Amino acid sequence: MYCSGTTGLPKGAMITHGGITANAETCAEIWKFSSNDVQYHVLPSNHIHGLFISQNCSFITRSPIIWQPKFTIDNALKWLPKSTVMMGVPTYFHRLTHDDRFSKDIVKNIRVFVSGSAPLSPSVWEDFRKRTGIPILERYGMTES
Repeated sequence: MYCSGTTGLPKGAMITHGGITANAETCAEIWKFSSNDVQYHVLPSNHIHGLFISQNCSFITRSPIIWQPKFTIDNALKWLPKSTVMMGVPTYFHRLTHDDRFSKDIVKNIRVFVSGSAPLSPSVWEDFRKRTGIPILERYGMTES
């Protein structure tokens, strides 16, 4: 895999099948994924966050995925109420907090939001938490780990 350069310049990182499996098992355990989860998946599958982190947590726990080809506010408002997990990038969360239709009721079934691939600003994190009552878990630099 080629990493994005989160911790320096982009570079090739050798990732083994065992490493991918261990990462999925660890993330699923720490984030308490189960077969009862339903993940709203909008991350691109050509990036490690969407390809390995997000998808594999659902695959390893055999939990359903609501798969959308890209993030839109309208799709998020439609599918988040039917979901328990969403992983995204800071821009998704910023866009949600700036839409008047987005409310605590839309995310009442969500148990974890995960942001990655770029730094999440403190103001977006705080706005989102105030709006929903749910803090966003931030992670990044997963290619190297």
